Amino acid sequence: MKKLLALSLLAFSSFAFANTATCNMLVPFPPGGAADTWARALQRANPNIQLEYKPGAFSAVAANQLERNKDQFFIALPTMYSAQNPNKNISTEMLYILYTLDATIVTSTNLTLKDLATKDINIGVWALNSPQHSIALQLKEVNPRLNIVPLGGDAKALPIVANKEVEIYITSPLTAAQWETNFKHITEVITIPFNKEIRKDGFRLSVYNMFGVFIHKDATADQRKHILNCVETATSNPQYVEDIKKTSTTVANIKGEEKDKLLEKHISVTYRKFGL
Repeated sequence: MKKLLALSLLAFSSFAFANTATCNMLVPFPPGGAADTWARALQRANPNIQLEYKPGAFSAVAANQLERNKDQFFIALPTMYSAQNPNKNISTEMLYILYTLDATIVTSTNLTLKDLATKDINIGVWALNSPQHSIALQLKEVNPRLNIVPLGGDAKALPIVANKEVEIYITSPLTAAQWETNFKHITEVITIPFNKEIRKDGFRLSVYNMFGVFIHKDATADQRKHILNCVETATSNPQYVEDIKKTSTTVANIKGEEKDKLLEKHISVTYRKFGL
């Protein structure tokens, strides 16, 4: 009887630990952007998640920390697969896709998609080697006279777009909607859905913009299980789903073979096609 009681207490304590243990999540971006919004939504849905900001190109700073702490994880775009990443030895793997994102092209000068095929136009993107940059290059395949201008993020881009210093900007549907509400002369040109090619006015446009959960490839089975439990505790919270939908982001939670196929499409369209 005592042995049975001891085993029961051990099982209970193991269950309690799995549901209360701290989850250490890294955010490879500065506070204040979209990634911060998503990270805080996860934290609200699972208060055991502790955030630590490790901004750096190609998520390199966060990836380096995983080398020392394989029980941690981070959420990010798959930028580590960029051809521009000086580190070719990728030590992380995507556990699964958290979100997928459409892309919206906006204009401050009443341009149409047809105009983009024929005119000399400045196109703003939040950063080079990004899915938005890939869309700009898809446009430039049709019209080589287009000029791509990296603007360093939506916050920095807003006054530049509002003042018509660039005529076109590629962003998220949420940002586009906010700008259209606050600045009546900023209007949508077209929205490109995730994983669905758009053929219009001579253009073929596609986007595979995704945020995933990344872990160290050598994480143990227990570490993987703990990280998965941490994230799924948050993503199963109905309030979390509502919070994410407000950001015009699609809650994906894609795993397994489908995750691998979409990641390969992201790498192919965003990076390999144009050498980004």
